[in-house]
Amino acid sequence: LTSVDQSTNEDTLVVLSGSQPPGVAKDFPSILAEHVAGRGARLIVDTSGPALFHLAERPHDALYVLRMDGPEGEELAGRALPTREDTAEFAASLIAKGVAKIIIVARGPDGSVLASEDGAWHALNPPVKVISKVGAGDSFVGAFTYALAGNERPEECLRHGVAAASAAVMTEATRLCDPEITKGLLDKTTITKL
Repeated sequence: LTSVDQSTNEDTLVVLSGSQPPGVAKDFPSILAEHVAGRGARLIVDTSGPALFHLAERPHDALYVLRMDGPEGEELAGRALPTREDTAEFAASLIAKGVAKIIIVARGPDGSVLASEDGAWHALNPPVKVISKVGAGDSFVGAFTYALAGNERPEECLRHGVAAASAAVMTEATRLCDPEITKGLLDKTTITKL
């Protein structure tokens, strides 16, 4: 945390992605969020399990983006989220609770839903041949963060994330998305306001 305190400022985006290593407290993302916010930076979290549940239980002024997969969202919601609208309603409920400024729920082949105080959007995956799903979430987070760093609106960041995830599933399991393929998929990634 000392390194985070020393290396972040108001222009910094910090990403915490993946499962918590054994022995790391479930509230670590919340602690990190407070440190990041204390420096004026923004935190993007894509995690699962107890850490995700801990984040979703209470308001976090410091958490900017919280992303989860559909099954994780359904587990948090305590119910199925069969439609985009159901997913948007669930994400909006987390926004209303103050969990994060932006909530993203991946819907697998049906793209992703993003909710913020400004509304909700759905990004539909462009049609691609799926070779491996490994790395799709990481590619999403990387491209979303890159677009956010470029001051894109949240729905455009969503477009970048979904295009990158789609590019990633076209590759072998050991590779992430190809930037050129991602760029080519941007125009084929449909954004709809919900």
